[in-house]
Amino acid sequence: MKKQGMIGIIIADASAPYQKNFMEGVLSELLKRNIDVSVFTPLSKKGMAPDYLAGENTLYSIINYDMLDAIIILPDTIPMDCGHMDEFLGNIYNSYKKPVVCVDYYDDRFVTEITCDIKGMKLVTDHLIDVHGFRNLYYISGPAEHHHSQMRIEGYKMSLENHGIKFDEKNVFYGDFWYETGEKAISEIFKLDIFPEAVVCANEPMALGIIRAFEKRGYKIPDDIAVTGFDADGDGIYNKGILTSGVRDVYSTGVRAARKVLNIMGKCDFKEDDNDNTSVVISQTCGCSHSILRMDGYTPKGAEDMSGSDNIESDFNFMQENMISLCNINDYMWTGIP
Repeated sequence: MKKQGMIGIIIADASAPYQKNFMEGVLSELLKRNIDVSVFTPLSKKGMAPDYLAGENTLYSIINYDMLDAIIILPDTIPMDCGHMDEFLGNIYNSYKKPVVCVDYYDDRFVTEITCDIKGMKLVTDHLIDVHGFRNLYYISGPAEHHHSQMRIEGYKMSLENHGIKFDEKNVFYGDFWYETGEKAISEIFKLDIFPEAVVCANEPMALGIIRAFEKRGYKIPDDIAVTGFDADGDGIYNKGILTSGVRDVYSTGVRAARKVLNIMGKCDFKEDDNDNTSVVISQTCGCSHSILRMDGYTPKGAEDMSGSDNIESDFNFMQENMISLCNINDYMWTGIP
């Protein structure tokens, strides 16, 4: 059977949970239509040594765009600062005149496909209110300007409104989607007139961070306060069976991105459908399974240790990459785990 074209997927760290779920969706749609796919994916991720990261990202500079009939790109997975990312996307826009679909990243120059997080956060908040009867909630958001932060807080507000609970901006802390946000947010929680019954977090690292911060101060989760996360991926080694969290349907995002680019190529009709498997994974931190949790219950070695750069098994330990990027034996001998 004659091949129907070649589509390039530009992504980073394709084996990571979000990327893997997306790739399963997009490939299921493209391969069944006899479309060839080229995946351009270095192993780069945020936190790597700058020199090593720059070396990994050179992959993007050697892509032969002339051989591609269309591109699907996931900029949010690629560890570049805003300036370099804008330059990278600008070069594609100026030199590549075939179809481009940009996933989970707003850019006026391209057709976009965005995973909707409104429903997922609404479901998480609904669970706390409907099942547990909580009405005094605190919310930890990502950066205010981030589009996924905006969608998630919209879902939170929607749930409050549907239950007749007034949204109060004083009960919102804007973080950075990372573990350290929990420690920063807890001081704001202690300033509140009424201590919250539950903390709703816009992603899982921030949820783990706030749990760690509470437990350092002697609070028990979920006995003293419930905590929920978001963006569960199903493969997390820290949260499995422990953290109540929203599950994004990234697989369907991949399917829609594939159909959208094929529609631009004139190979299929595209229409929005109702296929959305967004859900909530119910675990222990909301109180559904009564248990006094401690951080060493999250993994055999503890979530705090496993997520730190000084653990040999951590995804954020880049000692090997740091050593590879060195240029002389003296620096090599004195390099250790950061």
